[in-house]
Amino acid sequence: PTWLAGGFKLGELMSYPWYRVFASVSCIVLAIGLYWVVNRTRLGMMIRAGASNRDMVRGLGIDIQHLYRIVFAGGVALAALAGMIAAPLSSVYPGMGGSVLIICFVVVVIGGIGSIRGALVASLLIGAVDTFGKALLPEAAGVLVYVLMAAILLYKPDGLFKAGRREPEQRACVAVAGERHRRVGADAEEGRVAEAHEARAAHQQFEAEGEDRPDHDLGDQVEAVGATVNG
Repeated sequence: PTWLAGGFKLGELMSYPWYRVFASVSCIVLAIGLYWVVNRTRLGMMIRAGASNRDMVRGLGIDIQHLYRIVFAGGVALAALAGMIAAPLSSVYPGMGGSVLIICFVVVVIGGIGSIRGALVASLLIGAVDTFGKALLPEAAGVLVYVLMAAILLYKPDGLFKAGRREPEQRACVAVAGERHRRVGADAEEGRVAEAHEARAAHQQFEAEGEDRPDHDLGDQVEAVGATVNG
């Protein structure tokens, strides 16, 4: 776009394009938003619980297949948005994401499979290593990322943030179950309150009808009952 054309100077000999600043800020905002959705919202709580124990989530009455469709659609939308942002920076052609997929795999492995925080830290680390490698060691820049991955996996086979820890997912499962229990309890309480109101209204209506009934009718009914008993 024209409003992102040009750049700003970094010293006397270098300049940095505004569009790259826009792309960087957009990625940071998306990362923060994704972290907030997954860790701070009810949808993210159900996603984490479904990833940990989908049978229990299904037993709580949540449509796990619909939840998976939402996650898949969100992933496709993020991929499309990433392609739109990256298109002005590189040429667009079929299969342009092939090289990116390899780096994404490295990011996931280094950060720890299943860890969003690990993926964020690993992506920043890989970006720094790749950038400084191209500037300082251009002849070895193509392998520095994989050397980094091998070194990290040598000392931490599960990645920077161990994906085997299930406490957050277990807490999500417990939270989903607790929310479901509170919802059922609230519905039952509303039902009891409604029944109490209906009973009170029926009692008041019965009393009102008793007050409106003439006394001689009530006396006639008592005499008829007594005659029936004596007879």
